[in-house]
Amino acid sequence: MIEHFKEVRRDGKVIEDSMTLEEMHKRGWHPEKIVEIQWTHEGRLVRRASAGGILAEIVYGREFVAVIEHNDKKPQSSILSIIHADGSVAHVVSNTQLILGKYEKGEFRWFEPPKMNRTNICGVVFECVNNHAMYQLELDAAEGTVIDAYYTR
Repeated sequence: MIEHFKEVRRDGKVIEDSMTLEEMHKRGWHPEKIVEIQWTHEGRLVRRASAGGILAEIVYGREFVAVIEHNDKKPQSSILSIIHADGSVAHVVSNTQLILGKYEKGEFRWFEPPKMNRTNICGVVFECVNNHAMYQLELDAAEGTVIDAYYTR
């Protein structure tokens, strides 16, 4: 199980799992890129870093972390990985997805609350390269598969 989750900003400030945007604003913190995530699993510290930036979401059930990593050398390149609580990679999700019966290349942008309220399900926004349409994908973190896609913007 994932415990004591933290995000480390490029400026070294640490965002605790329970910290809100309002609390960060009250501290005078300006937006900054997250470059590392940390948590404990069975008393052991787990860390994952990405100089290009990292977005992370603890998947409901706290057995997985969904991670979007960006590449500084290729700004339009994102990788979505599902990480086990112990820090090992469970799945890497393809940047080509079947949407409305057609395979679409795209980029993972950010996380949204899933429409399905079930353990190991997370929601992620996927932007199609060819037309910039955005879809929320419902992802089963345990299986590494997309269950459904909803047009979002």
